[in-house]
Amino acid sequence: MDWSLFYFRRQLTLVSYILKRKNCVLLLSTMHHDEAVRENQQGKPDLVLFCNEMKSGVATLDHLIKHPTTL
Repeated sequence: MDWSLFYFRRQLTLVSYILKRKNCVLLLSTMHHDEAVRENQQGKPDLVLFCNEMKSGVATLDHLIKHPTTL
């Protein structure tokens, strides 16, 4: 069973998201300020979903930096 623990301090939000008792994901954000959890995404915190959405953009940027091309 997945579960989340939220900690708030001033403008920071820390989420500890536990997956299947084996994996723990810690995320720190200055953009998310509540315990929003999306039911249609198997109860994942919005912060986790946001990071997953942005991950592909970061991977693309990393690839472009490592493999520059000229036009």
